[in-house]
Order: sequence, then structure tokens, then C-alpha cells
Amino acid sequence: MSNGNDLDQAVELVLSSELASADEQALMRQLDAELQQQTEAQSLVLGGDEPDAWVLGGDHGGGFGSMAQRFIGFYADAIYKEICDPEQGQLKDTYRNLIGGSDTNDRVKQIAPAVLAAIGIGASLVNPATIAAIVALWLVKLGLDQWCAVPRPAATPAPSSEPTM
Repeated sequence: MSNGNDLDQAVELVLSSELASADEQALMRQLDAELQQQTEAQSLVLGGDEPDAWVLGGDHGGGFGSMAQRFIGFYADAIYKEICDPEQGQLKDTYRNLIGGSDTNDRVKQIAPAVLAAIGIGASLVNPATIAAIVALWLVKLGLDQWCAVPRPAATPAPSSEPTM
């Protein structure tokens, strides 16, 4: 389990590494490597337990592509709901006020807890705080308002068991 102290340490570790100056593609490669490592470690610990849907990918598992792309795809709606204002197509005012200026480190420190909350502390990851820190840095580098401006597709309603006439 991860707590605030774990998240603070993970954010500091990510921001003090070469990732702090990496571009979005390099961050996705690092996220992919970290997810691979954590899911392998998790499978060794848990053995035959069913992996999370994003590990397998597909239509209901975050789509196709690298593990990082599937992870982002799978959790995009949850992250969007946490940090974005869908009516304004931008970062929620709550987060805008928290992150203030344009300092990357401050933005990552303020947005990482929201990312961790969105993916869930459990998320069958060995160290979800590290993943949240990398995703937060990726979002900041990508541009929080730009990411929030992309509309999310409406959820497909579950089929009704009621007969239709």
C-alpha cells in the first residue's frame, strides 16, 4: 500500500532523475518499462491471480499498444474526472489554484495525488506512487489544459435486461 509519504518520495525521485527533462515520448517509454517491471513483480508475488484489464489490453482494457498506452487509456476517464472540468474543457479551478505558476516541479507535486487517487492505490501495482509520479509529470509536460481539452467519449450504457417493445 502506498501513502502520502511514498508519493512524496516517488515524486522527488522522478523529479531528481533525468526524467525531469525528458519529453513526452521518453516519459511514456519509462512508464512502459516501470509498468512492465511492476506487473512482473506483482505476478511473481500473486502467482495465478487474474491481471488487471489494462495489462491484457483490448477493447475494455485501455485499447492496444504499449503497456503505458493501455494504462493511460484505461485510467484516462478516471484521471479526467478527477482533474478536468468537462464543461470548460480545462483543468478544474481547484487544481489550477493549487498549481499556480509554471514551475514543472510544483505542478507535478500538486497533481500527483490526484493521479494516484484516480488510478487507485491498489491498482495491482507494487509501487503505484511511482506510476502516479511519472503519469503526473507526463501530464504536466503534455499540458494539463491541452489534455483536459480533449473530450472523453461518453460511456456506452450497459445493455438493459428489460424487454423492449
